Amino acid sequence: MSSKTRCALFDFADTLAELQPKPQNIVGDYIESVSGIRVDTDVIIRSNRAVELLMQYSSVRIRSMEQRAEFYREYNRNLFAMLGISHMADPDGLYTAFGERKAHWQLKLGVRDILDELRRRGYFIGIISNFDTRLKKLVYDHLGLASMVDYLHISQIEGVEKPDPRFYLSFFKKYDVAIKSSFYVGDSYVLDFLPANAMGLKTWLLDEAGIYPYCPDSITSLSELLQRIP
Repeated sequence: MSSKTRCALFDFADTLAELQPKPQNIVGDYIESVSGIRVDTDVIIRSNRAVELLMQYSSVRIRSMEQRAEFYREYNRNLFAMLGISHMADPDGLYTAFGERKAHWQLKLGVRDILDELRRRGYFIGIISNFDTRLKKLVYDHLGLASMVDYLHISQIEGVEKPDPRFYLSFFKKYDVAIKSSFYVGDSYVLDFLPANAMGLKTWLLDEAGIYPYCPDSITSLSELLQRIP
């Protein structure tokens, strides 16, 4: 591939796609059902971000449904402690609530149009994600992005994951893509922005909740990206 080939690279979860129903709504509804308290959605979003800094899900180490369930039980314990409701809410109950509500991934509003526009401008599209092997079927079949996504780099397949810079570097080596001709967008300051930016990859932090107002390379929506790039 030519070093002049331009690549637009994205994280997947909470960048291109989001869980529906939204996690903050499932959490809020569950807490209200067991305590009668309605927690503000913004508080839940910010608390989730804080817990994510303490606990980072590993698709490399977590392989079984049992391991996944135990991770999210501990995650829920930390979330409830952050909200000050541990004495009223059960981590297992919230885990069950996500299953009962059939939480599933879907593209964020406008993403398909944004990817279309990037391809029109001559960009190849890649997804670099901490995810398991299900992401292939999810992206190519369920979300119908086979004609739009040129590269799919999945941590469980590669055996290394964000924020390890080797995960990013292995993408550029594997697909013979030039860092200087690419940019990357992710929603995590720790997993996405810091390691990608440190290796010289032009990186945008997707900050829809306005948590990082002092990061000059943040954007509040993916549509804003189109105004920042040629």
